[in-house]
Amino acid sequence: MRKLYKLLIPIFLISIFSISLCSYESGVFLKVPISPAASGMGDSFVSLSNDAFGMYYNPAGIGFIKNPVLSFAHHIYVQDINGDSLGFVYPFKNLVIGYAPTFFYMKEEPIYDSFGNTTGGNFGYDSTIVPITIAIPFGNLSIGSSLKYYSETIYKETEKTTIFDLGGIYKAGDFRFGFALQNLGGKLYDYDIIKIQRYGAAYTQSNYTLSADIEKEGEAKNSINVGAEINLANVFKLRGGYRFKEDFGGMTFGIGFKLGNLSFDYSFLDYGDLGNTHKAGISYQFGKAKPKEVKEEKPVEKN
Repeated sequence: MRKLYKLLIPIFLISIFSISLCSYESGVFLKVPISPAASGMGDSFVSLSNDAFGMYYNPAGIGFIKNPVLSFAHHIYVQDINGDSLGFVYPFKNLVIGYAPTFFYMKEEPIYDSFGNTTGGNFGYDSTIVPITIAIPFGNLSIGSSLKYYSETIYKETEKTTIFDLGGIYKAGDFRFGFALQNLGGKLYDYDIIKIQRYGAAYTQSNYTLSADIEKEGEAKNSINVGAEINLANVFKLRGGYRFKEDFGGMTFGIGFKLGNLSFDYSFLDYGDLGNTHKAGISYQFGKAKPKEVKEEKPVEKN
């Protein structure tokens, strides 16, 4: 059984890539959720994107970050595929820059023939995504763009390309509206990289947030992601959501803790028959958060 299980791993991976290639699209791991906070909210994050990994959802999101942030996340994906992400955001006076490389990898396993004998070869997989993001805030509006390096290595064969994202977020009182066009340009295995479009809105209060996105991945039909976050005393956060997708959709939930400048986040995603995905992250915010601006009342003139 163990040999059969090891044989099924490469078959599973090849089938995933075959689905992508048959639809004339490549870069399947560009669809994988990255941010633990966003994943907990059903990936409905295009109008928020307010953490160090938000650039994977909308490059404009980091434009509203006021303090430098350093983050790390670990991903436990299906079929023994794991991943690690490192994110860093630094705000300047008139723009914000971000850098968030992600590495997916699978331990190499021996390849067996139909009789259960080793062939002498090993099967392995790894993928690298490296976005460099610039966002410029204009009051309640932020626009941003990411240049991304993407590569895949399957059984010692490596393909790589360069793609870019565009996005914007607008704040209107308690509402936020966002859009992102992702993975523009680039080819892999002679096929175009899968394009992703995101449009969404969020309603934010001091103790809760509601969000919803419309997402289109390549030639697939439009799907809807919804999510919510409850903030208790700005220390504990409870998140939940649902991804209405034909493939890889389902329920999500997550939690977060904040201790001073440190934040901890965890999320769970249901991938149906393929299994479950877990994501955990830690973030550190440098400096003190800037207080909200308070409008001064004009003095009343005395007669």
